[in-house]
Amino acid sequence: MLRRKEHSTHHFQHRGDHEAGSSHGEFSAKADEIHVQNGTLRTDGSFLAGRPEIVRSRFPIDYNPQAGKPVVWLRFLSDLLYPEDIPTFQEYIGYCLIPSTKGQRMMILKGEGGEGKSQIGPVLARLFGCNMKDGSIAKISDNRFARADLEHIHLLVDDDMKMEALKQTNYVKSIVTAQGKMDLERKSVQSYQGWMYARLLAFSNGDLQSLYDRSNGFSAVN
Repeated sequence: MLRRKEHSTHHFQHRGDHEAGSSHGEFSAKADEIHVQNGTLRTDGSFLAGRPEIVRSRFPIDYNPQAGKPVVWLRFLSDLLYPEDIPTFQEYIGYCLIPSTKGQRMMILKGEGGEGKSQIGPVLARLFGCNMKDGSIAKISDNRFARADLEHIHLLVDDDMKMEALKQTNYVKSIVTAQGKMDLERKSVQSYQGWMYARLLAFSNGDLQSLYDRSNGFSAVN
């Protein structure tokens, strides 16, 4: 959990919104690849220019290894977070770019309010495009159909997490620790196996709490 102070990631520049992938059929997601408008960046640092194949998730940005340092963004983070928390936040956003939940963590930025957290959501929306959704941790906890809305989504942002303790935590934990496909439900539709690799990022004035779950598993994911 990061603490907010009491105001474009490096190598990327924005390039319009884009509907990534297709809503039909299966597209394999490789955990070591980040698909952008001008090619594919791999986690080993290599870059393949061009778009030779259809992929499920393509971000609405170009990869530019000659891009300058994002001075405005780094200044914003330095005013918002403690210095030791900035690399952790940057790393978590980078983690959300790959289609994998192997880190098995969600992130909560906690503060007193009024520090400028609302500006993070629009920045991430431009970076992730249709691969991000605004949503509610509480809704995921209470509504068994909510997980299906996150199928193939990289990031869910809850920009004002409710302070009420969660009545149940199994749905939230299943998303944070998902390894591949899981059982998903939609209203009036038979349940099915779908890909789940959504990461959860929430902004709050307090901790995420549970009424009944005192397990180490719940403590570990947030």
